[in-house]
Amino acid sequence: MNTPEPNPPYAQPQPQPQPYGPPHPSQPYPPQPYPSQPYGHPAPQGAYGPYVPEPLQMPRGAKATRILLFVIGGLYALVGPVLITVATAVDDLGKADASRAALYATGTFTLAVGIVALVVAALFRKGGNGIRITAVVIGGIMVANAVLALAAGQTGFMAGCVSGIVIVANCLKKDTVAWFKRPRG
Repeated sequence: MNTPEPNPPYAQPQPQPQPYGPPHPSQPYPPQPYPSQPYGHPAPQGAYGPYVPEPLQMPRGAKATRILLFVIGGLYALVGPVLITVATAVDDLGKADASRAALYATGTFTLAVGIVALVVAALFRKGGNGIRITAVVIGGIMVANAVLALAAGQTGFMAGCVSGIVIVANCLKKDTVAWFKRPRG
């Protein structure tokens, strides 16, 4: 015959009865969940005004992303005009075909992405969720550019792919997201 155990190992703990009345003088009162300020009255201010916490420091991942955006934005801003100049030289040679239009389009797009990357990197210190999202888009453009180049048989764009992945990964980390969504004054 099975007899039930007095305290089975997986049973819910039984509440202990509480004594009536105020606690014994040697026992402190339990902590209050709310401050003891009356409703409608503000908390006391310090001698120099309300307490303002120090701003958070930019996380390491955000710093690395900012540096990558400066480097890549600078490179793109230099390569874009070179591609446009090459397209102009091809036009002057009289070879007006699809390659000239492709060079103009690629040069213009590269220059635009480079300028946007430089602006985003410069605004990283101020933060803002839009800056973080723009950095993610720039990283995605870099990855897509590298995948398209790889599909065309060019393997020289793998550094851009890795940089784009690092930018996206760092911008989606919790500490970076919290830093960009912090309250700013």
